[in-house]
Amino acid sequence: MNREIGPEYLDDNQLIEIYRGSDQEQGRQAVSELISRYLRLVRKRAYEYSRDYAEPEDLAQEGLLSLLGAVDAFDPERGAKFSSFADVCVTNGIRSAARKLGRDAPVDNGSEGESGSEESSPENIWFEKERAHYIYGRIQSSLSKKEWEIFRLYLCGMSYGEIAGKLGIPKKSVDNAVFRVRKKLRSLLSEGV
Repeated sequence: MNREIGPEYLDDNQLIEIYRGSDQEQGRQAVSELISRYLRLVRKRAYEYSRDYAEPEDLAQEGLLSLLGAVDAFDPERGAKFSSFADVCVTNGIRSAARKLGRDAPVDNGSEGESGSEESSPENIWFEKERAHYIYGRIQSSLSKKEWEIFRLYLCGMSYGEIAGKLGIPKKSVDNAVFRVRKKLRSLLSEGV
């Protein structure tokens, strides 16, 4: 990433291009910026589909997974904006998780007024970016190299069987790794990450 131009000045498509084609540090910075930009959306959708304060974290975990999956799956050649694609992916991921928990309809928890001027102050924007860098770093450091590799392929939409075939490991190993990844992400989110 050009040191003269920070990731905050790049559009979503440029960040995705950097994430996919650059070294690990530049990719980390690019995806951290994307998480920072869309973390508020993930939280908002999680609260819309939650019925009490115990579940938003679980739904936010699914939303974050869906956001990371959107980063991997987005195709700018199809003409859609990443923001629209991310919103659909996050909403669908959270809606699916909410259905599994027996909650089909969004519930208004007063989250509509979230876009106030206080939240978009320079200080809050900076804190959100720092938080996104921290979250991404915690996710990456909590997963083993194999778990990270499986997680990335899983987010790309590959089935357990496809991942197993690509990596030359048993399907059950993939299933176990995804289970461990979800458990670690749930633990991180419950810690308030």
